[in-house]
Amino acid sequence: MEGLLNWRMLEKMTGWATSMDDESTAHWDTTADSWDRRRGFEKKFTEKQVNALNLSPEDTVLDACCGAGRLTLPIAKRVKRVTGMDAGENMLAYCAKNAREEGLTNVETLHLNWHKSTPGIDFPKHDIVVACISPAQADIVKLSRAATKHCYSITFSRPLAYRHVMAEIFAGASDEWQGDFTEKFKKLSTTSHDNRALGFNVPFNILYDLGANPTLNYVEGGWEYEGATREDIYDYLSDFGKIIPGKEDMFRKNVDKRIVELENGRVRYITKTQMSVLGWNPNELDWNSIDK
Repeated sequence: MEGLLNWRMLEKMTGWATSMDDESTAHWDTTADSWDRRRGFEKKFTEKQVNALNLSPEDTVLDACCGAGRLTLPIAKRVKRVTGMDAGENMLAYCAKNAREEGLTNVETLHLNWHKSTPGIDFPKHDIVVACISPAQADIVKLSRAATKHCYSITFSRPLAYRHVMAEIFAGASDEWQGDFTEKFKKLSTTSHDNRALGFNVPFNILYDLGANPTLNYVEGGWEYEGATREDIYDYLSDFGKIIPGKEDMFRKNVDKRIVELENGRVRYITKTQMSVLGWNPNELDWNSIDK
């Protein structure tokens, strides 16, 4: 069914849809170290996101554009098999390494560019497909083609993303997190975790207009780390960037803004945000109208 607004046209204006070129794809793989480091920083938040998914021990799952396996690994502990698919060799190397270290034998990696591949032809369909902060979210219909049972699209629903956290922590103390990314990647500011006008409302309405009954859940959480002392937290967070010599006090002052003292005498750094979990059954889509 065609709605009052052409949501599929609006989808082409989102950050992921405007960053499908090879240069953008290659850029993400250069940040593999950072994505792997984030896994521990977001561990509790990640578990909450996985808890929002309807998974069963018999399911096969595709983590589309999986990165270093932040979602891949906790999902693998609940299902039959997970395929972590990504265009980045460095990302997949981390994903495979992390799976081995956790003793997971049901994780497979697939080196493939999502934008240049076709579900069911270049890679097999899975029961469930998950995409989180992922180039696979550029085309919700294509994502739907990859699943036989259910799909999930997870993204920020508040304008606070990882790069904002890093920019606050290292403000005035590092050259790495000054301002935004280069001009080439500023266009990602229109993606769903920054812009409510082009947020999850776009895929939601595409799916709804095509006959599906999408569900939406919100997950509260963020980035956190607990230590015995403030020095423990400083040491941990300093590994996320390069502090300019002589600017250590500035770095610590930034971190102190988010440190809370616990009743047991320990301290915790925490920055809160929110993720939306959009779910739908791909079999509900009117594929006849899509494939005309």
